[in-house]
Formats: sequence, C-alpha cells, structure tokens
Amino acid sequence: MLKPDNVESNLSEWHCSEKDPGRIEIVENAPVKIYALWAFDFGGPVFAYRVAYAPESINGGQRHELASMTSVFFYDPDGSGKFSVLKYQKWVREPKFTEYLPESVPDWAKKKPGNP
Repeated sequence: MLKPDNVESNLSEWHCSEKDPGRIEIVENAPVKIYALWAFDFGGPVFAYRVAYAPESINGGQRHELASMTSVFFYDPDGSGKFSVLKYQKWVREPKFTEYLPESVPDWAKKKPGNP
C-alpha cells in the first residue's frame, strides 16, 4: 500500500441529475479524504491503481467527512501509461474482482521486461 503525501484532495464526480432525469451532473473539485492508495504490478510496470476515499463537505472553511466511503480502480489496459477508470456495466455482467483486487492482469503486464 502506498501512502499519499496529502490525504485531503479534490476530484471530479458525475451522477444522474435529481432535477433533470436522464441528464448527468458534473461536480468539479469535490473535496475528498484519501484513506488508502494501492499500486498493482506483475513484476514490471504498474497496470492498476486503487484509491479508497471518503467524500467531504466544506462548512465554515473546514472539511467534514460525510458518512460514506468508496473506492475506484484506475486501469492501464494496453500498457500506454494512460489510466482509465475501471467501470462495469452491471446489466452486461457482474465484475469478477473483489473490492480489493482488479479483475485480471493485462497480457502486456504479464510479460517480463526484456522478454517479449
């Protein structure tokens, strides 16, 4: 497990609009507190990161944790070094990973350095 330098951060969130059904609302710079950060590799470059965090609100200039916690995976499926949010469509299939481990190791990450 990695240790973040600063546990207070911000992220962008999106969710279904309560005011306009069928529309997506984007909230930029939402305050969060990072609890844990993991990097996953298979003896080579990192192919996934997992971040566990709690949403926060700001009142009177102070951060206050909300009564929830969540986690998200960032995954590099092709070895490009560009990570995307790992998302599943539940109506297609259920994810095959636990809350703590990614579903699978991509083929590029299984290859040993210098051995194609």
